[in-house]
Amino acid sequence: MTVIEGDADGGMTRDSDSDPARAPDPASVDDLEPETGVDWPAALALYVAAAAAVIVGVTGVAAGGSSDVILGLVPTAFTGGILCGAIVAGATPRLALRLGVWRWRTVALCLPAVAVAGGVIVLSTVGRVPGNWHLPIVAAALLGIGLSGRLLALVARDTYIGTAIDRERTATAGWTWYQSGTHVGMIGLGLGLLAVAAFFTVYRGHPPVRMLFAASLSVALGWDPTVSIPKLGGDAITLSPLPGMEYERGELRAYEAGLVFQPKLIPSYRRFVPSDRITGVRLTEEKLVLERRFRPDIRCDRSNIDDLKGVLRALEAWDRAPRQPTV
Repeated sequence: MTVIEGDADGGMTRDSDSDPARAPDPASVDDLEPETGVDWPAALALYVAAAAAVIVGVTGVAAGGSSDVILGLVPTAFTGGILCGAIVAGATPRLALRLGVWRWRTVALCLPAVAVAGGVIVLSTVGRVPGNWHLPIVAAALLGIGLSGRLLALVARDTYIGTAIDRERTATAGWTWYQSGTHVGMIGLGLGLLAVAAFFTVYRGHPPVRMLFAASLSVALGWDPTVSIPKLGGDAITLSPLPGMEYERGELRAYEAGLVFQPKLIPSYRRFVPSDRITGVRLTEEKLVLERRFRPDIRCDRSNIDDLKGVLRALEAWDRAPRQPTV
């Protein structure tokens, strides 16, 4: 049974007492022709090159090679990895779709970084990695393989979303997502910068002023995305933290299976939110909130949604949205 009830700020909320079935993936990859462009070959080539360079570096250090030999082999391995990755990407274009539809793609692609870092630590404890070589190698493994693996996962998912959803399906509604209320991601970035600044302060004896300023600015803008300046004899002037963007996050498109989010910033990659991940929808006088169970809610500025009724009708198909907007 589904009920509609008023919330504390005068809006309407709709919740269901039953947990809906998980939304299936919109299409089978076997029936699709991928449109990979240049992002997929480049991302796969970078990932293979990073893995090859790190593995060759670890092997050279463990074998007792000199620094000149290792520094000569690593660029060669990186170049060879670029060529091999580009060849594999061109020969297996459906690999992007198969990887993009896989739920654990990021974990699988970043797992080699953890494995190599763990292996280097083990070799260091038994004396096969001399001096402090293990520190740069572990950092290279975690950063090089980890970041390139994350990039490859994003590109693969973007390829799948573009091929299986945007091209094959018809959107039931679309609107521009203007952020309303606090921005959890920006607050998290600010807190992370504060933690790094605290680390440098403890170990270097003086605080990094620029980093502290950036952290404070991120937290402030994440807590209150707009700054209002009073003006005599008129309305206040509202400043946006991102000039020219009016705090526009990107485009949202509703499909029967869920939401596709396409960020405005470039480069960026599309994301897909299955309809069963939206646990509720709240509509207030200022915003439309799509609630999620484990991730930050999607808070949209209501005044920037051109066809609010059409959006609500599209969301009602998921049995999530209020039947009438709050005036």
